[in-house]
Amino acid sequence: MLYRYSFTIWMLIFVGSILSGVHSWAKSPVELNAGFESIYLRSELEFLEDPSGLISLEQVLSAENQQRFQPNGEKVFNQGNTNSVYWLRFSVANPTAKSIPLIFSIENIYGSLELYGIKPTGESSLVFQKSARQLVKEGGTTWDLQNTLISANANQQTEYYLRLEPNLILRAEISIWEPEALREDFTDRYNLLSLSWGAISCNAFFSLLFFFFLRDRTYLFYGLHLLFFTFHRMFTKGWWITDFPSLDWFNWVRIYVVGLSIITVLLFFSKVLDLKKKHPISHKIIRSAVLCILGISFLVAWFEPHQAFRVFMTLSAISTLFLLIPYRAWRTGDKNALFYSLGWGLLCVSTLIGALNAMGFLEFPTPVYFVMELGAFSESLLFSIALAFRVPQNVRERQRAQEQLLKQMQATERFKNQFLANTSHELKTPLHGIMGLAENLLTEARQQGMQQMSETLHLMIQSGMRLNLLINNLLDQAALRENRLTMHPELCYLQPLVRSAVDLVNVQFSTKKLRVENQVSEFVLPVHADPSRIEQVLLNLLYNACKFTSQGRIQIRSATDDESVRTEIHDSGPGVHDADRKMIFEAFEQQNSAVTEGIGLGLSISREIIEEHGGQIGVEPSPLGGACFWFSLPLAQPTQIPLTEEGLNEKTSDEISFPSRVTSNLRTSGSISILIVDDDPVNLHILTGMLTETDWTFTCCSSGQEALELMSQTSDFDLVLLDLMMDGMDGIELCTTLRQRFTKEDLPILFLTALSRSEELTQAFEAGANDYLTKPIQKAELKARISSQLELAQLRHSNPPAVHGNSKSMRDLLAQTMQVVVHCWEHCQGKDQISLAQESKLWGAYLDKTNGVWRSPGIRQYLSASSMPQRPRWRKVAQTVEFLQARLPEDDSHQQELSELLAEIYEKSHQEGPNSSEP
Repeated sequence: MLYRYSFTIWMLIFVGSILSGVHSWAKSPVELNAGFESIYLRSELEFLEDPSGLISLEQVLSAENQQRFQPNGEKVFNQGNTNSVYWLRFSVANPTAKSIPLIFSIENIYGSLELYGIKPTGESSLVFQKSARQLVKEGGTTWDLQNTLISANANQQTEYYLRLEPNLILRAEISIWEPEALREDFTDRYNLLSLSWGAISCNAFFSLLFFFFLRDRTYLFYGLHLLFFTFHRMFTKGWWITDFPSLDWFNWVRIYVVGLSIITVLLFFSKVLDLKKKHPISHKIIRSAVLCILGISFLVAWFEPHQAFRVFMTLSAISTLFLLIPYRAWRTGDKNALFYSLGWGLLCVSTLIGALNAMGFLEFPTPVYFVMELGAFSESLLFSIALAFRVPQNVRERQRAQEQLLKQMQATERFKNQFLANTSHELKTPLHGIMGLAENLLTEARQQGMQQMSETLHLMIQSGMRLNLLINNLLDQAALRENRLTMHPELCYLQPLVRSAVDLVNVQFSTKKLRVENQVSEFVLPVHADPSRIEQVLLNLLYNACKFTSQGRIQIRSATDDESVRTEIHDSGPGVHDADRKMIFEAFEQQNSAVTEGIGLGLSISREIIEEHGGQIGVEPSPLGGACFWFSLPLAQPTQIPLTEEGLNEKTSDEISFPSRVTSNLRTSGSISILIVDDDPVNLHILTGMLTETDWTFTCCSSGQEALELMSQTSDFDLVLLDLMMDGMDGIELCTTLRQRFTKEDLPILFLTALSRSEELTQAFEAGANDYLTKPIQKAELKARISSQLELAQLRHSNPPAVHGNSKSMRDLLAQTMQVVVHCWEHCQGKDQISLAQESKLWGAYLDKTNGVWRSPGIRQYLSASSMPQRPRWRKVAQTVEFLQARLPEDDSHQQELSELLAEIYEKSHQEGPNSSEP
């Protein structure tokens, strides 16, 4: 029947509990024993929220507030980001016969903490009181802030009330520890945290080190991101809190490092993925996000710290979306981007777990204590792997960039050289006109006895020669840098070269009070050198001496020893400082360049020329008080000196006459007809003026096409003089076309052009030129060159080769052989005749600018006996066969046929003799 009175019984118990006092324990107490190590307070806790923070202990002990306490449950006490004060209630019982020392521990950074003990008698006392602000102000450690030593009295149960004031968040892992056990646990946690933070910090340090060495901002942003995140975790654990001037400073730094960590990782993504170039939209998104975070960081400075902390926690959650950027880069072909996406994703997930746990939205077991460190370590590991893979990629990219830069530099160098060549052409062409017209006028002035006019024109010609020397120096410098400077050594006597250079210098510097003394004896032994280059060196050194010597004298001396000839140029000028003696031989270097004219190339080119001849050049003080520039050249070897030598002809350029034998032979052969081709009317006028004193007749054409049409109508010309650079059909095309009809013996072709590079010279001779002249040219040299070619042609025609009866069969054999070669080349190699000409380098090929088609007239000419030259070159055909055989497989069916044709060619050439067909 007790159930009838159950309600009454429960009511009596409830009222009794109230009447017995307000300090009755609603929860079972925490019982201690002598061997306990640690107890985590979870379900033993009850809490009361105090939003105002003004409730005192007496008010908490009131019956009304006692009823407001709520059970905590089986979880860590966690209220997240809050500004409310909380009261916690729990009981500790010590059933043993002696007091037990224990440590009351709270795992978090709080604003202030007060612990009150209530004995069974109802007596209350303040056990301890701590404040983070006070600790920061007075100094201490994080251990002091989180751990407090108390004592549990023997055979006594004590109720505790804990007042907690939050700092940003309120998550209190409250536990009671045996002192030694807590120190062991703290040491283990400290070691694990130190290990993870140390590994991440080392990674950050090496990244920053790479940045300082490589100057790649990718490593800078990566290292800063790791450092900022590590600092945030250290601050969260309370490290270095006592090193700040106040708790507010600590809180704001703790908040802002979160934003800096996000900003630096976004900048890292932008740089490492090259978003600006490869993904412009993603780059703009990241740039906008960085600006947005910076703006928010500025605005939250006016917020309360707990509000600002909530904003940055929200930004951390939103930043998870940015893992889509490296993921998108991975989908578009960047293999390393997958590591960045996974690393950032792991960090974001671990941060999200930690943030939700810290703010009280979710509760996780104890391992969540290290979840953010684990995420950061995983991120740094994956990022480092990706960056390690990126190193060889960077090396390859740098190599490609260097190769591209090298190609650009080479293209720029080629453009510069082409520009110099074209500029020299544009300069030399009018210079040739000026000097040519001046020479024509000088001839007329001398014939009419106009002495003053002759001297003026002579000065004009000498000035033109000086300008020509300057242009040649520029071209030589470009040739030296490309190793294209050509030398034509021969037996060379220094005395006439020195006399010629002195004459030029005396005319040029006639206004100065200078006396140039030529003390070089005509008995100085000869050297094996290029006379024009040695004269160029002499002119450079003499011009240099005259330029720096305002008055006095300049002496040129030569002395011979057992192995070389040493030439010295002394001046009475200011001399050369010791520090400048090596520098002045470098290109574009001058002593006291601010007050002297010139471009600083003469000495540099002179050094290269002398060293190319195996000699030496230098400068030393002169007995005259100035400088002594000297150079030495090796003596000519006995094998280089001819057994008989004619006396040196020392006449000036306008006194040189043609060899009598050549002149008589040419005149007895009838009138000489010359075709002059140049698109510049001034050049045509100059050339006709230079040739008027001869008994030659000449015809002028202003274009290559016009000359070709004229040659198709008549073949009465004995020689062609043409320019290389012309509009429409240039000189190379015209020469190649003419060589299809005329051999070098039938029609000599001379190029007269301002281009003096070896490429143009080689191209001209490959096209079939007999000689190559460069502008500006003096009248006497032009006449001598033309006379020489005319004489050679006349001598060859006067002694025609014997023609044997079977020469036609040789022509047929050569034509048959070339037909087989072309057939094999086209069907076996799959290439055309132009590639055969270009790859074998035996047959010329040129681009027809009228229709843009490549042509090889030589091969086409040898495919038929009727179109073959009068004296076909059988060795050229034989070499073509050998070239083709080297490229065909040994078991190819055509090898036997080609070998038989080659053997037949050699047999016929042996039967017909050396004059059968080879010129």
